[in-house]
Amino acid sequence: MLEKAKNLVNDMKDTAERKKEEKAQIKKEQQEQAEKLERERQEALEQAKRNSKIEIMLVIDTSGSMSGSRISEARKSAKNFVNEFDLSRTYISVIAFADRTAFACKWSNNKSELYTTIDGIYEVDVGGATDAQPIRDSYKKFSKDCPRIMVILTDGYWGNQNPEIRAADDAKRDGVVIYAIGIGEADENFLNKISSGKGKKVDLSQLSQTFKEVASSIATEVSTNSLR
Repeated sequence: MLEKAKNLVNDMKDTAERKKEEKAQIKKEQQEQAEKLERERQEALEQAKRNSKIEIMLVIDTSGSMSGSRISEARKSAKNFVNEFDLSRTYISVIAFADRTAFACKWSNNKSELYTTIDGIYEVDVGGATDAQPIRDSYKKFSKDCPRIMVILTDGYWGNQNPEIRAADDAKRDGVVIYAIGIGEADENFLNKISSGKGKKVDLSQLSQTFKEVASSIATEVSTNSLR
């Protein structure tokens, strides 16, 4: 009789222990499920953030031939271009190029900072000719998983056209959309080769309107997800 009682007590202990282990296992599984759901929620938020972001590189020729009215009009047009975008979701880099390429401002969504950078773009020390390769030097600095646009303004013949055509092809294959705008002595055939569509060579008086048209085109393509 005593033996049976001991066995019963042991069975009860075993049952209690199993229930305790089962509860612990259930709690662990619930915790793991909660952590998984939280990870998925965070990933969804990050994806939504990436999907809503736009990155634009504003690449401006600051060679010697851009002095005077050309750079003045370029500054005004670039600032009007910036003003066309919702900067809560648009990040802009301003790049100067001539003999060399330099980021004057990198991924800013602050209008005041962008305006100040654009106003001082001609003071960036990148030389005076156009032997730089700004597409090659810049396009890999884009993030991934968001619309990526490069807007290039130039007024002359580039010393490294063929390498830049190849770099533009690489960038476009990687999903970067390139708009090329030319004024002055710009090579329209070259603009067409580096652009995602057709390059634009315009009179200086049309530059501001051309930049607005490019901004409108970008906004339309982003809204329809055609830049992805």
